[in-house]
Amino acid sequence: MNVAIYASTGTKVGLGHLKRCLSIAEEFKKLSQNIEFLLDNIIFSHLISESGYSFKHITSLNTKKYDILITDKYELDEEVLKFLKKNCRILVRLDDGYPLLLKDQMSDVIINGNPYGNVNTYEGIVKKDCYLLVGKEFIPMDQKFCKLRSSYKIRNEIKNATITFGASDDVKYSEEISMELSSQNIFANIYVLNGKILKNRLNPKTTSKLKLLSIINNIHKIFAISDIVICSSSSTCWQLATIGLPFITFKTADNQTLGFKYIKETGIGIALEEDAINNGLLKTKIKNLDKTKRQYLYEKSRSDIDCNGSKRIADKLIALVN
Repeated sequence: MNVAIYASTGTKVGLGHLKRCLSIAEEFKKLSQNIEFLLDNIIFSHLISESGYSFKHITSLNTKKYDILITDKYELDEEVLKFLKKNCRILVRLDDGYPLLLKDQMSDVIINGNPYGNVNTYEGIVKKDCYLLVGKEFIPMDQKFCKLRSSYKIRNEIKNATITFGASDDVKYSEEISMELSSQNIFANIYVLNGKILKNRLNPKTTSKLKLLSIINNIHKIFAISDIVICSSSSTCWQLATIGLPFITFKTADNQTLGFKYIKETGIGIALEEDAINNGLLKTKIKNLDKTKRQYLYEKSRSDIDCNGSKRIADKLIALVN
């Protein structure tokens, strides 16, 4: 079986899309399927090569017919989807639950791995016989987090904290939380991802207590030594949940509303409003995170979000072809 994956690899979208595509590719590979990546540009293409896959430019697509073509891109319209559909038996689109397309009559399968995903989101948008794989069972988790899941354990004391609000962070949350945590003298180490931008915004006394890092590809290595993570209500939360790493989350954008609500209702993490940073609630929540509480969050989150999403996706798609 021939499988093509058309993945976003631009600097604006970061590595998240590519990593989840590589996770799906790995499951097809285990099932002895042939995988090829299709790209608009060669940014991050070395990660594809290093993972053992070939790639070619999307413009040469018409030279080969695929059984399955998976696309994970926001910049799609009906014409592009029509072009892709001509080159495959089954067209699959990864979607994050906020459809930018008013209509998609080309995709045969939609994958939305958000835990709060709802099939009703696609009513009137996709064709009636479109196969919907929606919900937390279909999260295509980066395999590095899955490997960390097997080794991560709750430690007796909280020593290391990580603050991460991603590349699109408007700095405000990272800055305010860094100031708050550095004043508490609770942590031996406070890692701030994308923290280099704070160097000239915080006073030297504060920055001396922080480890300001660039955005790094191997974030799992920082998570491995962390006892708590403070982050936005993005896909980072699902990564932390599958590891079992206790986290406190803040909603920093409108498209995080449903994720924030899900975390608050299920209790897989601690969801706080913005004013918790300055009214003392964040500080209180951290101080109350003894080993018993962290162990509870560890077990609760791991039981809710597992690492089998990519395998389920591969199995379902192969069954459709066969």
